[in-house]
Amino acid sequence: MSDNGKNRIQDLFLAALEIPAAERDAWLIAHCSGDSRLLREVRSLLAHDAPEDDPLEKGIGEALQEIPSSFVSDALAAGEPSELDMNQLDSDLFLSRLSEVGVLSLEEIAALNQAVASGNSSASPRQVASQLVSQGKLTDYQASALLKGQPELQIDKYLVLDLLDAGGMGMVFKAIHRPMNRTVASR
Repeated sequence: MSDNGKNRIQDLFLAALEIPAAERDAWLIAHCSGDSRLLREVRSLLAHDAPEDDPLEKGIGEALQEIPSSFVSDALAAGEPSELDMNQLDSDLFLSRLSEVGVLSLEEIAALNQAVASGNSSASPRQVASQLVSQGKLTDYQASALLKGQPELQIDKYLVLDLLDAGGMGMVFKAIHRPMNRTVASR
């Protein structure tokens, strides 16, 4: 199918979404100009556009529950630390993991290290993470990932900010493209 054909299908699909459901089929027939293939393609897209099928409409909590538990089991079997393990780790290790992912500048890491060492800051990793979230230096997702021992917050040139969606084909993250300092969605 040509790009023009794909664009035509997309344009009709998006326009059809604006038409009340009771009037949609008659509208489609009129706008497809006797092209049965075009009509079939747009109807197919509309049939799969039910909000109950959209993971984003379900909410992130429900979408995450659909991730097979084998992913969690595989991570534990591979020896990756769990959140319970991280609670037993000290702030030095947490700050070390934080510096590995490059979320904070070297100066910010040094200041945190000094504050923890001097006793001016709460010593548990959870409290340090909470302080960083409240200061806007970490997102909730980043803090949670670090506390769970998942410091893969940097993917190539992207710094992961949040998990937007997860499903059978992968995950979509909100991230910052560091060289361009632009917020993007990344797989």
